[in-house]
Amino acid sequence: MAQTKPQLGLQPVARPKRNYPELEDLTPFTIGITQTIPEFTPDIKFIGCTKNKANTNILLTGNLIKVGALPREYYTSMESILDSPGYYAWMIFIDGSFAAAKTFSNAEILSKHGDLYILTPKPVIAAGECRIDPGRSVVYNFESGTFMKSIRNDYNDRFPDASISYEQFYERHITPMWVAAGAKNVQMIQEFQGMIRYGVKMNAANIRKYRNAGFTVRKFKSKKNCNTYNLARLEHRHASRTNPNLGNFNTVYSSQPNAVPYEPYFSEGGKKSRYTRKRIIKK
Repeated sequence: MAQTKPQLGLQPVARPKRNYPELEDLTPFTIGITQTIPEFTPDIKFIGCTKNKANTNILLTGNLIKVGALPREYYTSMESILDSPGYYAWMIFIDGSFAAAKTFSNAEILSKHGDLYILTPKPVIAAGECRIDPGRSVVYNFESGTFMKSIRNDYNDRFPDASISYEQFYERHITPMWVAAGAKNVQMIQEFQGMIRYGVKMNAANIRKYRNAGFTVRKFKSKKNCNTYNLARLEHRHASRTNPNLGNFNTVYSSQPNAVPYEPYFSEGGKKSRYTRKRIIKK
């Protein structure tokens, strides 16, 4: 009979979970944990790497002040989104009011939690993403780095090693709110990758919406190249705040020996480039 080798070194000891009786009487509205961003302002420029359905690495660069052509769908009640299937960013405020923004692409321009907060700058008790399916089915999470990271940390600091996690505590109260609004088959999931990021793929029609709104669309052969270009642009932009004589970024960057190559997604005439047409993207 084979003998088990002894494990060397210190082994982690599982800390026992603790019951906090006060959690039975508290709700997200009375627990006293909220998040606000008093000095939050939208960034004038948007820069982000994403992928379309053909897995082409896309970089969008644009001025958020000039994006009037982009669709903006904001809602102020749970009931109002249940008959409109799609992906949303949502949040609930301390006074019980609700806000949601429907997103049409994984770039989430104008549909981030920060966009909702600008419209209604009140203390937030919970925020996340949700998917509304036909028949008023709801799948939601508490993924919002802007708000829930701080709320989660405050909860864990106040109730260390609690037998009920912060997701379970908030689900206990948020799910009944969905049901009361008329939702069916409500499910909370612990999504760490982002529901919208992987559920709403970019397609050709969406990319054209960005271009028509004034965004510059570039494509890269790898995500690494996209991120390298993105980082260099951010550094140039930051340096330009103190030194306005640095010159145009693309001119400066393209002259560097280590500059990564990229191609415009659209030609001057507005048609997809030859590279993109080979990878035709269906709606």
